[in-house]
Amino acid sequence: MKRTIAVALLILVLAGCDTPPQPSEKKIVAEKPAQDLRITLGGFVENHPEGGILKGVCGTDDTRNVLNCDIHNGLLNWTVTEITIGVTWTPYKDDDVAYYKETVSIESLKTGQVSIRLGTQLPPDSFLKFRNRAPVATQQWSWLLANAKGIPSGKE
Repeated sequence: MKRTIAVALLILVLAGCDTPPQPSEKKIVAEKPAQDLRITLGGFVENHPEGGILKGVCGTDDTRNVLNCDIHNGLLNWTVTEITIGVTWTPYKDDDVAYYKETVSIESLKTGQVSIRLGTQLPPDSFLKFRNRAPVATQQWSWLLANAKGIPSGKE
């Protein structure tokens, strides 16, 4: 009986002597804050040494309620993390510009797709008819990249 009690006590003592598990040493990587990339009228980034450009093409869905864009990040060593697209339509008035900010992740020299629900319906295209020629469609709305944010990609 004494032997059983001694074995039980030994097991309890050994169980109590276990060292607590050490916290794993994970490297904490500080996330870099996004920087404003001021966009000029031509899609160029102001003061960008490589003359990088953000450009793209946009179109609407059949209902003209959604803007679908392919945005190309032509900036060396930058990942674009946010874009702001300005949309306007005819007849043009001072307050007929709507801005849409979207979070993206477009790596340097890559193209990313962005879909924006507009909350309004863009006007339909007009068709100009000419004698002996096919009609020509004219858009009654336009868009531009108004602003962007990005982080250096670290590839020097």
